[in-house]
Amino acid sequence: MGNINAILYSFIFVPVFLMLVSSYVGNKAKGKSSHSFSVVLAFDCIMLFLQTVAEYLLYRMNTNQYEPYMKYVQKGFKAGGDVAFILVLLFFVRYVIDYIGEKQQVSYKAFYICSVICIPTIIMWALTSFNGIIYSKEGEVSRKGPYFHIGMLGLYAMYLAIILLIIYYRQAFRPEVLLSFLGFAFIPLSGTLFRRYTKAALLPVFLTYAIMMVQGFVQRSRYIQMQYQAEELERMKLDATVSQIRPHFIYNTLNAIYALCDISSDKAKEAIATFAEYLRGAFRLRENRDLIPFEQELNHIKNYLTIEKLRFEEALDVSYDIRFSDFYVPPLSIQPIVENSVRHGIGKKVEGGSISISAYSEGDSIIVRIEDTGKGFDADAVKEGRYEDGEKHIGLESSKYRLNRLCDATLSIESTIGKGTCITITIPK
Repeated sequence: MGNINAILYSFIFVPVFLMLVSSYVGNKAKGKSSHSFSVVLAFDCIMLFLQTVAEYLLYRMNTNQYEPYMKYVQKGFKAGGDVAFILVLLFFVRYVIDYIGEKQQVSYKAFYICSVICIPTIIMWALTSFNGIIYSKEGEVSRKGPYFHIGMLGLYAMYLAIILLIIYYRQAFRPEVLLSFLGFAFIPLSGTLFRRYTKAALLPVFLTYAIMMVQGFVQRSRYIQMQYQAEELERMKLDATVSQIRPHFIYNTLNAIYALCDISSDKAKEAIATFAEYLRGAFRLRENRDLIPFEQELNHIKNYLTIEKLRFEEALDVSYDIRFSDFYVPPLSIQPIVENSVRHGIGKKVEGGSISISAYSEGDSIIVRIEDTGKGFDADAVKEGRYEDGEKHIGLESSKYRLNRLCDATLSIESTIGKGTCITITIPK
């Protein structure tokens, strides 16, 4: 049976060792819980290795294939494996506390108390292979020693600490993660029940399985959290885009409408309706998290440029060349680019300029192009995130990010100072 145990331990050692290597490689920028879990994996690997060697030597001894000194070597490896088992539990207590600490404030008193209790426990378990004070093993039969319950006290304390921490700080865990942590406390105990019906020593195997189960659920939980944070970031970028409807734009628009009231009440009414439709569209698109038809985004662009025409009058010339419109884009992803061309391009030129918007199909791609004859800028500096006006241009950066993330689109900028800018969006079909 020792040979079977050795094969079983060595088989499960491989994936745990790979997890340990990957955890150390990826832990450079992670929190305390990731580092403490790496320590748990390290001691688990040590435990499996030492138990594997001990079981193999036991198998050799049972088949009389051993030297006299091998008996003491086998006991030494067994003692080391038992000590590593205790350290796995101790540092799992630390891992639980570190994991909770990433969500809320928590004390390390439980870990320190368990550490103190573990000192005599480790000494007793290190000696029991030689003097049998906790348990003794004759062939395949294990017997309790005179200090069995005292030796188990440290293990019981750590299991109790894990359970109490999880229950007391249960708000720090997602439901499935909470169950996996509780599973760590109870699954290894089932290994002792299997021991009653089979000769296989499954406690290290069940402990390792519980560790891998916890890691799986924690990683899944973190992935879900990352997805949520990515969605929140996208929402914040979209909110920032809508916030680009600056007070001075509203003020100038209302002033232009006010001036129209004396010239033509019909045009003033039309301007008010357009402005209301623009604001309604902006806030409606803000609530939309899905892709929208390009025509809907184009309609919002037209409302915006109609309002800007009230301000610039003949200084702003607008043209459209829409040859293909059957595709989808993120809401408020192209309008900020158009607004950027008007505000920072044409608006900075005394004589004004023109802006043209075109959309067409070309091979396996859809091309959307925004061209203006405005002030122009240093395109290389913009690619590096440097703007000569010192502003961050959140709308343009947000559009670029969302077009790439949601449509796999690319955005290229060509600009010549004094002549204008051309921004090309390429969207795969």
